[in-house]
Amino acid sequence: MSEDDKNKEEGAEVIDFTVVKLQRMIDNYEDLGMHEQADDVDGALEQYLAGELLIRWQDGMPFVVLDVAGELKKPGGEDA
Repeated sequence: MSEDDKNKEEGAEVIDFTVVKLQRMIDNYEDLGMHEQADDVDGALEQYLAGELLIRWQDGMPFVVLDVAGELKKPGGEDA
């Protein structure tokens, strides 16, 4: 790895698409006066940031991942 590559890697910032997209959804729901939906998405975002649930994306929409018993699946679990 060249010195330039090392410098680029040290200054790189990873952006979590899930956080960005969920925050945009919250803002859009608020703008539309859909406060209950905004609160629901905000709650999911808080749990996601705390590492308490997994969110998967399908066709541009977020889905909370549940295990076979219907419980929230946490990051790092089997078959996440």
